[in-house]
Amino acid sequence: MMMLTSIDDEQFIDAVRAEGIDHFLRKPITQSDLLDGTLSALGVRAASDTQQASGAADDLPPLRILLADDNPTNRYVATSMIEAFGHQVVAVDDGVQALTQAQEADSDLVLMDVQMPEMDGHEATRQIRKGETGTASHLPIIGLTANAMKGDRDACLAAGMDDYVSKPVRWDALREAIVRVGVAGSVRSSEEPSASERNSELDSVLEDLGLEPLDDEEPDGSVAVDSEILARLDEEFAASDADQILDPAAIEELREMESRGTISVSRMTELFKDSGTTIVPLLHQALEQKKADVLQREAHTLKGSARDLGALRLASACQKLEDLASQNSFDSAVDLINRIEVAFKEAD
Repeated sequence: MMMLTSIDDEQFIDAVRAEGIDHFLRKPITQSDLLDGTLSALGVRAASDTQQASGAADDLPPLRILLADDNPTNRYVATSMIEAFGHQVVAVDDGVQALTQAQEADSDLVLMDVQMPEMDGHEATRQIRKGETGTASHLPIIGLTANAMKGDRDACLAAGMDDYVSKPVRWDALREAIVRVGVAGSVRSSEEPSASERNSELDSVLEDLGLEPLDDEEPDGSVAVDSEILARLDEEFAASDADQILDPAAIEELREMESRGTISVSRMTELFKDSGTTIVPLLHQALEQKKADVLQREAHTLKGSARDLGALRLASACQKLEDLASQNSFDSAVDLINRIEVAFKEAD
């Protein structure tokens, strides 16, 4: 049995092990995490472990990277992290700017957030691919997604992205994706699977287990998930998060990154405070004006900043408000916004 959890407390892990659960995956979970975890639980050695054992190099040459992300905290962390490893970054905050930069600048790679104002990451990617039609050009694009659902990742690939990583972005996962897409000069093993190949590999493992392959697509290509099921899943997955103001594991990870000179936690905190101070009043205003799209967008933005800092309770409340607004519903929105306001002050 495998548990999916955001809790990384040693006493909690020991207690759960005593109940018979031996395998754990820490959220947010990527498809490669799920595949490797499944193989590990079955006693099968993952391909990435085999490649490491064989001494496959993963060093990258200096790259010119275009980063598109509307969240200031996310943008700061990604930029600082990438620059710390010797790469150049041009950062923009919406899809329109990303499209312009991709067309005018000489970039080796694009890191494209999925949810952005003006033009989202999917549409920006489609426009970039449209411009490449009839040419030999292909600009590698890696999607940045806050969701680990297969349908969300498939949407990235369907839009023309080459790969994806889950947010909050960390260097090891990003470096692996860069190697997978075969950016010029990066070291990609011929055995390293592409994103679509990893989809097939996971489906093969599920088939061997006698389970149905994952398939989120309806006949018309749309993705339909029962809203009541989503609500129950959100409630179950967020329950443990709502009990914790801050994630000790996330704080420790950030401190380690700071000790390596990758980021400044104080700067992250400053950006987080600025973001929350701006967004909380906007949430109240959007509710008064019954603007569900604004509620969804601002809750999503604050959720991203909260996740980067490990503010679990705040991120959980923002996720619930984002889900509510996505259904154009305002039921319980007052309570959720009040909870967001309290959780923001607790995390501040």
